Amino acid sequence: GSTTITVNGEAQTMDVAPEIVNNRTMLPARYVAEGLGYTVGWDPGTKTVLIFK
Repeated sequence: GSTTITVNGEAQTMDVAPEIVNNRTMLPARYVAEGLGYTVGWDPGTKTVLIFK
């Protein structure tokens, strides 16, 4: 699949292509969250993705 997405009319390249797993479309969380106006971070101590506004 393609790694290019369009967010607010602007083309962006994701690091991986979307996949369909068990009839569900999987997208990288960073691109979905940032496209909705959220900030994404990573806590290496707990190995946790942080998504906040």
